[in-house]
Amino acid sequence: MCETISEGIGADHDNFDVYCDNIKSAQDDGEKVRWRSQPTWIVARHAISEAPTMYPAMEKYLGEEGVKL
Repeated sequence: MCETISEGIGADHDNFDVYCDNIKSAQDDGEKVRWRSQPTWIVARHAISEAPTMYPAMEKYLGEEGVKL
């Protein structure tokens, strides 16, 4: 389990790479389908957690640069 939001986001990025590699190396369509659902959950969870937490903090602490990022 991740202790900080940043660790959780980093873990999501790492897992996304692994799942994409597994999709590319899958031996059959069934295996591809099983792996393909995993990145969908990561993207959904990632967006839901990042938008209300990270984006406002970036804007608050980084000002215009945070808005641009």
